[in-house]
Amino acid sequence: MADGRVTTSTEPLLGPEQEEALRMFIDEGSVDCEGILEYLGYYISHGISDGRFTERQAHHDLGVALWVAFACNSIGDYEHYFTSAEWLSRVEDLSAGCGPWYHRYAVSLMYCGKPGRALEYCERGVREDPDYLPTWLTLGRLRAHFGDRRGAGDAVARGLELSPDDQDFLQLRRDIEEGATIEQMEAHRIGEDDVHLFTAIDGIVCDRQALDRLKTKLGITGWSADHPYCTYLMNRGEGAVMVSLLMNEAQASKKDPDAIGGILDCLDDLDTESRAYLEETSGVGGHCLYGVSIGPAMNVRLSYGVPRSEEIRIVDFDSDLDLVRESDGGPFAAMVLLSSDDWDPGAIIKHLRENWGIVLADADVGEDALIGMHEGNIIAVSLMHASVPGDEAEENASYNYRWPGAVDAASAHVAHLVVALVNHAGEPLDCGLTFTKIVESCAVLPNVLGIYGCGTVFEPGPYIEDAQCMKVGDLPLDEMVWFGMYRTSEGINAYTMGMAALGWDEMEIIGADDDPSNVASFLYDVAYHLLFNRMHLRDGDTFGFYEDQELPVRKGPGVSVEGMTLKIGYPEKGSDFDE
Repeated sequence: MADGRVTTSTEPLLGPEQEEALRMFIDEGSVDCEGILEYLGYYISHGISDGRFTERQAHHDLGVALWVAFACNSIGDYEHYFTSAEWLSRVEDLSAGCGPWYHRYAVSLMYCGKPGRALEYCERGVREDPDYLPTWLTLGRLRAHFGDRRGAGDAVARGLELSPDDQDFLQLRRDIEEGATIEQMEAHRIGEDDVHLFTAIDGIVCDRQALDRLKTKLGITGWSADHPYCTYLMNRGEGAVMVSLLMNEAQASKKDPDAIGGILDCLDDLDTESRAYLEETSGVGGHCLYGVSIGPAMNVRLSYGVPRSEEIRIVDFDSDLDLVRESDGGPFAAMVLLSSDDWDPGAIIKHLRENWGIVLADADVGEDALIGMHEGNIIAVSLMHASVPGDEAEENASYNYRWPGAVDAASAHVAHLVVALVNHAGEPLDCGLTFTKIVESCAVLPNVLGIYGCGTVFEPGPYIEDAQCMKVGDLPLDEMVWFGMYRTSEGINAYTMGMAALGWDEMEIIGADDDPSNVASFLYDVAYHLLFNRMHLRDGDTFGFYEDQELPVRKGPGVSVEGMTLKIGYPEKGSDFDE
């Protein structure tokens, strides 16, 4: 029943072009929810910055709120239901006659632990828009939950009148006859693999007695519930710590008090392990614990303040209370393009030893392959007696705006080396530095035309020259990460390719109003700062190069690259970010 139907106000912010673009995210019953939210976020932020409308107008537009709720409810976890309810509540005065608004608001309220209010809005919804089918289905479930079996049956009858032989209503009829709970009714619409949706179902009905037992077990005072999570202050020897159960009261009431209590009993040990990890990875000690978060799966997050800084550091533990370290990084792979079908593995081994002090253990040298170990990692270089298939290298070479001859060089190659490092030990960034040394040792061969990696083709000479900075402890960032950019109608878009292999999120700048060279320099400086200082940004952080600069950081689906990326806010044109 995900139809994407939207009713807009008299002066909607979303015109026909935007509505059509949003409908493109719905395809034969599947919905790209993240794509919808990303599109709306981009449209709203640029609309506000361009002066087409205000933030207040964006948050009081029926069409925008309905699309946000449609996407959030389709994702179906507690956090998104809460977001949906927030957006819809702001436009209640515009909702007259709009069945989708009443239905989406009722569903959001129900999954936020407010089934009583959800019932009220369903009852109003079927009066406002009696032909909107989904409202009748939710109304039937809620009526049955509150003991009104006759009313629930009437809702089923009305649903089958509107949609004969509808399987959802036939299932609801069976549920009513069998006395199913509302959780069981909702579970019938969910696939067995949708674990987070089953978790969300726990958030519908609160077991008050069980919740009281939990509070007693934890010795809770000052309980704050459902904003969106449950929080309270826990006193420790060195001061109070904010404890957050990342769930609403209904979900919390389903948790074992002993399990949550056991986590908090281990807090001193977790804190000790976290401080050691932070000092190891950042080189800074003395972090101050101020927050403990416990997720629905009993995973734990500790939040720390950094001494003499406004930065926040996060340490995660899984449900077994094992420390979650950063990504192992990778894949570390590149292709060295050759002008002739031959190579000299001995020269590569010699260069690695003499120039970088790398001696490959257990090296196995064959006619077409070189394999060895270094610091627990597998190093492999293989000769391919053909060009890279499908004109892939040539196409990606065209993205290198810094090397006019990239496409010609890529077009001339007749063979290539595949260079790889399989990370079994060590920090990803350290592995990336080692990998760059290995590629540089291949690039010195006399028949090398270019290095294909990070989504483009690099020029051998500058690659070799820049890599030497590692000898003085610097980062060869231009060899490890590609900084792509292109112009759109909204401004300059810039992106990284290669940060993920190093254990960081890829980053993007969207629609910057500035000279391309400034945008590239800014993104380069951000990446260098993060990697050199081994810092990580997360969704919701702010970033700046000087005290008063607070640029927003938002994580979401990539615009220029695949996967999730960090969107870094760009300074106003003319800002001296180089300070």
